[in-house]
Amino acid sequence: MELYRCPNCNHWRCRECEDNSRLWLRCCQCGEVAKAVQWYYGEAKGRPHDLEHSPRLGTGRPPGASRPIVESLMQFLNRYGIALNAFSRHTRISAWAIRQARANKRALSPRKELLINRTMQRIQAGRLWLRRKSRQRWELEWVVPSWNISLDYIEPPPAYKPRCPTGALYCAGGLLPGSCPRRWKECGMNSTDWEAIEKIHQAYGEEKKILGRF
Repeated sequence: MELYRCPNCNHWRCRECEDNSRLWLRCCQCGEVAKAVQWYYGEAKGRPHDLEHSPRLGTGRPPGASRPIVESLMQFLNRYGIALNAFSRHTRISAWAIRQARANKRALSPRKELLINRTMQRIQAGRLWLRRKSRQRWELEWVVPSWNISLDYIEPPPAYKPRCPTGALYCAGGLLPGSCPRRWKECGMNSTDWEAIEKIHQAYGEEKKILGRF
């Protein structure tokens, strides 16, 4: 027997609920009559044991439970110019599922929400970098220093660290595009081009290597 929720009181359909020609259903708890399609539209199906026990994990979350984290994700992607498809390919979370969660249609699983938070933290820490793969395709890739590659690391350490391209005094420097603390127009960190910012980090790394040899 398949169970559905009443659109009025969310009661699980049981054997006491009346079935009128399979088109209209009367709820035994609230007495409301509604079309059968309204009983299961947008809701998860249940099983007979759900009448005596609580629904299975994941079926009781409201559709808009993931909207706050998805909104923060979209603001984060817009701030740093990261395409949603590139983020979805890296995390393997469907872009359609993210849009559904933003529209309060369907919530994401707690595991996916945790993955979204962890991925944003990795990008902010410099462990992930956006790189061009083709004319219209960008991908998020791990940033692994050549001198510190090890299979023991679950998460590789970042190769890029915050720095100031202009050498300003007492400036903490930036890491990602648009991350200049002082927001100077002449600062290279105000650029939205990930390739240009990566060249700044790589040039600084090469300079350190040269100074280290001598």
